Formats: sequence, C-alpha cells, structure tokens
Amino acid sequence: MDRITQKTLPNGEIIRYNYNNQALLSSIPGVIDNIEYNSMNLMTKKEFANGVTTDLTYDDWTMRLKNINTPELQDMDYSFDEKGNIIGIADHIVEETQQFAYDDLDRLISAGSETYTQKFVYNPLGSILAHQNGADVILFEYGNGTGIHAPTKVGDSDLIYDANGNLIEDATFLYVYNDANHLKEVQKKSEDNRIVAEFFYDESGNRVKKIEEGIVSYYVSDDYDIEDNIETVYYFANDNRVSKKSADGQFWYLDDHLGSTSVMIDEEGELVERTLYYPFGSYREGGEAEKYTFTGKEFDSEIGLYYYGARYYNPETFVFTQADSIIPDVYNPQALNRYSYCLNNPLKYTDPSGNSPILLSMLFIQGASIECMNQYFRYGEVNNWKAVAQYGAFYTVKTSVTVGSIAAVGGATLLAAPTGVGAILTGAIVGTVVAPFSYLTIGTAESLIYGKDPHETITGNGLLNAITIEAVSGAVGGAVGGSVEGPITKAYGTEVGLIASNAASVIASTGTANSLGGVSVSQSLNNNFGDPAHNALNNLSNSLKTSWEPKKQSINNSIDAFKKKLNIK
Repeated sequence: MDRITQKTLPNGEIIRYNYNNQALLSSIPGVIDNIEYNSMNLMTKKEFANGVTTDLTYDDWTMRLKNINTPELQDMDYSFDEKGNIIGIADHIVEETQQFAYDDLDRLISAGSETYTQKFVYNPLGSILAHQNGADVILFEYGNGTGIHAPTKVGDSDLIYDANGNLIEDATFLYVYNDANHLKEVQKKSEDNRIVAEFFYDESGNRVKKIEEGIVSYYVSDDYDIEDNIETVYYFANDNRVSKKSADGQFWYLDDHLGSTSVMIDEEGELVERTLYYPFGSYREGGEAEKYTFTGKEFDSEIGLYYYGARYYNPETFVFTQADSIIPDVYNPQALNRYSYCLNNPLKYTDPSGNSPILLSMLFIQGASIECMNQYFRYGEVNNWKAVAQYGAFYTVKTSVTVGSIAAVGGATLLAAPTGVGAILTGAIVGTVVAPFSYLTIGTAESLIYGKDPHETITGNGLLNAITIEAVSGAVGGAVGGSVEGPITKAYGTEVGLIASNAASVIASTGTANSLGGVSVSQSLNNNFGDPAHNALNNLSNSLKTSWEPKKQSINNSIDAFKKKLNIK
C-alpha cells in the first residue's frame, strides 16, 4: 500500500510508523503514542509521547473544525460564514477573540481582536492598495514597467524587479538570483552591501544549504538537518511536523488549523513558547524559539522572509518576492495575480510549495472523484460510497500541508451529508475556487454517481448535477447567475449555459446538499425551462456518447497533471 513503515536517518536513527485497520497512521514510537480518527477518518485525538493530548472537534454536518483543545496549552474555537471563510477564532488560553471580515471576492478586508486591528483595501486585480495596522496606514503602488501585479512602492520603500519579475531591491536589501532563478544571495544596503544570507540548491531546486550571519545550515532531508554543527531530527505525521529532537532535548509542535506552530512544548509537557500571528503570517508574539512557524514554513529571520520552496514570501508586504510559475485557475481573475498570497484569504488557503494556493475542499473532491472513476472502470458501477469518502479524506491528507487543517476550511463537507456522496460533492464546492481541470473530473464523477453507465446517466440527474457543479465551481466566491453562465455557454452552448446559471441560483437560494440530490434541481430547471432544457440535455448526451473514450483519457490526463503539479507519484 506504499505506506512507510520505517525510515533510517543519516545519523543511524530508525523512525517507525504504525497504522490502524483503515491504513491510517496510528502511532510513531517515541513521538506519538496514539492517533484516533472519527468515522470520516478525520483526526480527533493526538496523544504525544510526553503525556500531552490534543483533541479536535468537528461540526456534525459540515465537518468543519470547531475546536482544538490541549489542556492548559490550547483551547481555540472556530466559526465560519456560509462560504467557509473563518470569521472568528476564540482563544480561551490567551483570552482573546479574533474577528474577520471579507469582501464579495472572499478577500480578507479586516481582522482584529482586543489587541490589534488590521484593514486591507484591494483593486479588482487582487493587489493590495492600502493596509492599516492600528493607526498606521501603508499605501501600495504598482506599474512602472514591472507588470500590473508586482508592487513597486510599499509605504516609503521602492521595490525594483528584474526582467524575470524577481524582486532585486527594496529599502533594506539587494537580492541576487542564480541561473535557475533561485534566490542565492541577500545583501544589506546599509552595511556596504554586506552579504547577510546565502542559499544553495540541488538540481531539483530544493534548498540544501544556508549561510545566515555566519551560521551554516545543511538540509539533508525534511527529517534531518545540521545547523551550526548541531544535528536535529524532525518527526512528521502525515506530512505534518509534530516533533523535533536535538542535543537540547525533544520538543513537540502544537499547531493551529493552518499547520502554523501555535505552541511549542518540552519533554515534560511544559510551555516553551507561544506564537501568535497576524493573518498574513507576521508575528504578534513569539516566533523566536522555532524557525518553522507560519503554515509550518521556515522563517529566515535575518531577511524577514518565509521559505516556501519555489519562492520566498514577505509577511510584511503580503506578497511573494517572485511571480508564480503556475496559474491555478485561468478563469479566476484573482488567481491571475502571481504575487499575492493565497488569493488574499490567508485564513482559508495554504500554499504548500510556493507555486499555487491549495483549498483543501478541492483536494477532497478530487480524491473522491478519482475513487468514483476507479470503481466505475473496475466494476462498471460506483458501489462503495464509504471507499469514495475515505479516499477523499486520504487524498486530502496526502497532498495537504497539514492534517490538522483538513476540515478547517470546509473541505470535508462531502463526508457529512446522509443523502449520499453525490449530493455532498457539490455542497463542498459552493464558495470555493476550483481549477478548470477539476470541472471535467468532478462532473464525470457526478454522472457516475447516478447510474451504472455514463452514457445513460448523462441525460438525467447525472448531467444536471455535473453541469451544476461546473456552474458553482466557476462561481468565484459563491457568485451565481450570470457570472457562471459565460464559461458554461462557451463549453456547452447557450441552452446549457442558461441551465447552469439557473442551477447555480437554485443552489444558492435553496442550500447545497439538500438541493443536489437531483430532485429539487431537476424540478426547478424543468419548471423554468421545460422542453428547451430537456432538448439541450439530450443533444449534449448524444454528442457525449460518441466521445466518451477521449473524455475518459482527458480525465486521466487531468488527474496525472494534478498529481504532477503536487509532486505526487
């Protein structure tokens, strides 16, 4: 099953991994004594080897994360709006409640608590125009030959870029890149351009060495590094860093919904450091005892940047230092901004590689869709919904940056509804951004859900729901009606475009899961369009009957491309 059972590190240490009957990680001796999951395979308990236990609680219907509790160390309640945006985090340990607000494109426009207030203003292209922190206001400027998305002035600081769109100078530093476009050197302008940081990479672009203020670090693997001649071993559970051990002892990470290090504890379970963040990743408190902090990424403190793999991110300016090499969704204008961080919704999205933001609900749906198609091609029908749900959860775990954030952004909605996976798949889509290659995959899975043969089901509820999914998938931020009609019309024709537009409106007005079992949507479409809708569906059905094999190949190609983009073998 391609599960790692043990790993031998360069220092000779052997890390062992144990699994339960559902093939889920259950323990790592010396690190985690026990991991428990609910019936939906979402993690509910982590019992660490130092005696500390973390419990995670989820909403019964949406499966969104409700609470993270580690007695006397963590106690955080999460609240969401109808689109899955986090609107509140109540931290009962530090006695603070943060509140968040968003615009119509789900971009964060305000954040605050008893101790801070932040506001953000954007242009239509997803670029920040102004940021207010307390009484201080910083303005952003763009253009001057660098493209429309790269900020050229932030406050009093001028930003200069090279022809490749790489930041090469700001008020404090000069940035130098190698031939492969990787940041290799940072010079401090106020000290006669003294080199304060150097970076070295392997042939795959992975950072393998860092020299920062004379301290040399070697990155042998994700599990093992040597910093200033001190060896450190890192322990991961489902790609989530949970502990580290060095000459100073062993320590454990307690993370939040994004995988950010919230609390660090020692072998006695005592608090070492608590870290509080502003929404875009800069520190409000802490961040000194550990370098892996915001979303689990390494913070290079001497230059003020997070290392995200493909690029570096500045949490003070809220943008990456280089343009993204991947555009995750060409139909979403916000995703065309190649410098912005996570579509300007840092509480909902993560960016595991520095290449494109990942919404965890997208991963869940992709995984469930793959399992639907696997069952059809193997058995001629989809007959094991539990396996569909489980693979959706597994796929999310495998490809996301952290297990702890699986349900935080509403990605597990499709596990919750009692009416079947078909109804819930679409429920998880509303208000999210899904890359175009997912439309075909998800739509086909929906067709399979409603019958044994895609040729037969394409005319009935399967096609209706497939089109509906595409409509809602294309509705950025939950927009409905005319905003989704264009892309569908282009793909399928005017009649189907109208159906998609109406379907999205129906879903928005009647709710998600309940309206997508096929009946209410079908009735509504029939009532509104009658024979034209029926004829449009039949025409589309006839054309698809003759093109199923190319479509199947296209689906497989989409899946392969998705796996390749996320470095999945």
